[in-house]
Amino acid sequence: MNATKSMERGKLWLEGLAEHAAKTVMETPSVLEATVPLGDQGEVILALAVVADPASGFPRALHGEFGLEQAWAVAARIRQYVEEDATRSTRRPILAIVDTPGQAFGRVEEQQCISVACAAAVDAYIAARRAGHPLLTLIVGRAISGSFLAHGLQADRILAIEDDGVMMHAMSPQSIARITRRTLAEVTEQAASSMPMSYSIENAHRLGVVHTLIPGISAEAPTAANTSIVKEALSRALCEVREEAKNGVRDVDGVKDNPNRVATATVERLMREQWNLDDLA
Repeated sequence: MNATKSMERGKLWLEGLAEHAAKTVMETPSVLEATVPLGDQGEVILALAVVADPASGFPRALHGEFGLEQAWAVAARIRQYVEEDATRSTRRPILAIVDTPGQAFGRVEEQQCISVACAAAVDAYIAARRAGHPLLTLIVGRAISGSFLAHGLQADRILAIEDDGVMMHAMSPQSIARITRRTLAEVTEQAASSMPMSYSIENAHRLGVVHTLIPGISAEAPTAANTSIVKEALSRALCEVREEAKNGVRDVDGVKDNPNRVATATVERLMREQWNLDDLA
């Protein structure tokens, strides 16, 4: 995978889906937004992407990492969007376009509480979802570590392009190698043989984290036909979320029907039973 090209995927897909130039969010060059039309019903979705900013004042966030500026900008824009829709009968959807190598870890970031900034982004997404905004995520590159937790993981539906360089993990292989004191080759070998350790987006789908894989698409150089296919997938996902909301169905209920998440469903059931017993005591 060409690293330079991969850093451009967020903007590439944002503008490709929107069919117009993206604009900067909250005067933060590394956070872009655009409006994406979906379906034949005139539905419009607000799309957000975190991109590289070589001129950033924070050296740990030069290459598309999710840092202080990015977190606060994403949180502020979503809160603003929720407020704009406060009197609407139907809340407009939000799309997180994801390609980021991880959280911007550094001394300055820790001193200025990057954990609080990222938590603000998470809370904004949760607030939007609870207010009735359908949340979708499209992974076009890397969904790594705290960056994905803060931007993308809160969605009702997570979609991913099935292509080289599209990956998901809680930690970069370099970080795992440093922490475990193993070589990068050893970490890579372990990741290839263990599904929970895998960076493969296909395995993320098997584990149930990714709801929909979109095959046959070039993530780095999408054609007009590729963009159309992805738009159709997003439109279907949005219709599903709208239908679930109308029928009062919680999306997490689908865990029970996923054969790869039997243990998750069992733990959830036992926790709910224990919780209900405590309420009755």
